[in-house]
Amino acid sequence: MRIGVVVQRYGVDVNGGAELLCRTTCEHLAQNPQVERLTVLTTCARDHITWANHYPQGRTIEAGVEVERFATAFDRLVSVQDRLSRFVLKTRLLPGLEPPWFVAQGPIAPGLLRRLVASSRANEFDAYLFFTYLYAHTVFGLPLVARRAVLAPTAHDERPIHMNTFKLLFRMPRGFAFLTPEEQSFVHSTFPASQSVPSAVVGTGITMPEGPPPTIDRMPDGPFVLYVGRIEPQKGFPEFFEHFDAFKRAHAHETFLDSAGRPFPGHALKLVLAGRASWVEVPARDDVVALGFVSDDEKRALMARCEVFILPSRYESLSLVLLESWANRRPVMVNAGCEATSGQVRRARGGWVYDGAEGFCEVLSALLRDPERRRVAADEGYAFVQDGYAWPRFEERLLDLVEASVNPQEGRGARREVQP
Repeated sequence: MRIGVVVQRYGVDVNGGAELLCRTTCEHLAQNPQVERLTVLTTCARDHITWANHYPQGRTIEAGVEVERFATAFDRLVSVQDRLSRFVLKTRLLPGLEPPWFVAQGPIAPGLLRRLVASSRANEFDAYLFFTYLYAHTVFGLPLVARRAVLAPTAHDERPIHMNTFKLLFRMPRGFAFLTPEEQSFVHSTFPASQSVPSAVVGTGITMPEGPPPTIDRMPDGPFVLYVGRIEPQKGFPEFFEHFDAFKRAHAHETFLDSAGRPFPGHALKLVLAGRASWVEVPARDDVVALGFVSDDEKRALMARCEVFILPSRYESLSLVLLESWANRRPVMVNAGCEATSGQVRRARGGWVYDGAEGFCEVLSALLRDPERRRVAADEGYAFVQDGYAWPRFEERLLDLVEASVNPQEGRGARREVQP
């Protein structure tokens, strides 16, 4: 197959779960013998807050993947979007304002849209795989190539997905690639027309670590819990800071055990953050360590050393960092308000769900008292990832779905619901 992959941002230093999923998927599919050609069509933006052009426009080869980038016409119009959101998101009284809302949100890259039209007319690609439903590259781009489009929506229950625009958009793809059973159930119930085309819970692929974790210069001293990802309100901040502060106040003088069984006082525990902060002020205190964007080696080293990985977000369709934590044999805690991550934890038996500040303190204190309990959960999570998320199995699930979507006569596994 010849596949065009359409995504809002692409790059090794792009901070975002959907973008990481897209990049790692492309790097593996580009080597798959079933794929004759794979080209990423994206923007020059690195930052989803502004969409400012960062990467050079044009064609490059990155980790064996052909990438074509197109300049954004203007930065994100935050003030315009905020004013329109009152009508578009909160009251939904003026659906005619939805197109301007998407223009303001962006990214608007006219060259990318022209490229989609030209490639479709030239029959350049057999299929187009769009990542994420929310942004303008999908809203305005997918209809241009709808008869060959497969959408990986990375959807969850949030205000924008209930806009009128998506009632039409989710009727257009020829197939849907879902990350979890919860995402598939949500999309099928919200958009009944999506049930009439092939879909599969394809999950993702994970590379299992080999050998000891690398040594890094920025490793924090002492015991710590870890968060990796964007630090912004949609990801559960600043509430996460408040929960951690409540734990420290309640358990400062209690004795806990690290992964090696060594005792430490509660006041010595640190919260380590790996990711860029947007619209959130990180507390200036010794027990909150903000590392900013980290490399893959740094992320692996941090995961292998943390006591517990914590994901406070309520809005996820699948969490790659949970899978990576389990691959590094570390247990996790997730917010009960997110059905997708709660479902991941239940299926993996690799961690615990907390609800509110009181639940956060109760779960974390219980785990830190019992390193054996943490080890058992970490081993369960490791086995879950190893069994269901190996790259060859993921690639087979995804390519079967793409084939079934754009060429139902030849596709293997049409309408098959594969759940890793």
